[in-house]
Parts: sequence; C-alpha cells; structure tokens
Amino acid sequence: MSVRSISSQRRYLVRAIVDSINDTLNNLFGNAGREVLLHHLRCRHGVKPEDILNNPGLFENCLRDIFGCCADIILYRIIEESSIRIGVTLEGERRIGFVEYIKKITIKRNR
Repeated sequence: MSVRSISSQRRYLVRAIVDSINDTLNNLFGNAGREVLLHHLRCRHGVKPEDILNNPGLFENCLRDIFGCCADIILYRIIEESSIRIGVTLEGERRIGFVEYIKKITIKRNR
C-alpha cells in the first residue's frame, strides 16, 4: 500500500469520525447544543474532532468529565454511527470501548 493511499484512508477515517461525532451530538443535543459542546471541548480541553484519531482517550476523558457515566451513551452512539459510515461491523462487541474501537478501525482500514 502506498503512502498516498494510507494518507487517503486516514483522511477518510477522520472525516467519517468527525461527521459521526457531529451527527450524534446534533441528534442528542440539537445544533446549538452541539456547537456549545464542541466549543467547550476546543477552548477548555484543546480537543478538536479532527484530532480524535490521534488521541481518542483525550476525547473520551473530556466527555466523561462533562457528562460523567452518561458519556458511555454518547460514545457508543458515535461508535454505532461511524461503524455504519465506514462499513465496519462490531462483530458482537456490544460493549467495545471508544479508544479500543478507534484503534480497531484504524488498523482494519490500514490493511
């Protein structure tokens, strides 16, 4: 696989994850709520959706700081949405963690 196709795969994953995050947050909180949350993540925690593949744990921890145990619901909805977008099945892994999921899709898509 060429460097260019890996880069292309990476861009595709980033776009799919960012779109999944935006759609999930919009569905849960509405457009204004999504914008407020993303602004808070950017300004207070330095987290941008496009950086999540590089540091999914930071994104997860920030959501946990804001929403506590309810972050699990948000994270799993993002996993479901992005799985549909990139065509990856969860293979019966109903309780896969967000960080583990990001690592798995990154490895699967780079093969």
